[in-house]
Amino acid sequence: MGRFDYFKPFYHFENLSPGEFTATIKTFERDFLKLPESIQLIDVESVSTLYSVTTGNIEDLIEILIQVIRRSSSNNALYFDPQILSKVLESYGIVYLDEEAE
Repeated sequence: MGRFDYFKPFYHFENLSPGEFTATIKTFERDFLKLPESIQLIDVESVSTLYSVTTGNIEDLIEILIQVIRRSSSNNALYFDPQILSKVLESYGIVYLDEEAE
């Protein structure tokens, strides 16, 4: 999973609109993680949660995505676990309740 070491905070980007944010996640899945179109790693609910907690900030998004994917994945099999997302957000002091976990 060394590919995640690629991202460094060298540039500041303007916050993304909700549409740009969703497109960025799809690009991350397809172009960076090399997932086929038929696989959606990050579910719609998690995308919505990520947008609300990052307010469209790409630097925060990448940092959170990398942490969640690293903690969720094993044996080079990529996975995005919403419960891990909740734990990562809690480490930032953000309380997130996954409706499915209730």
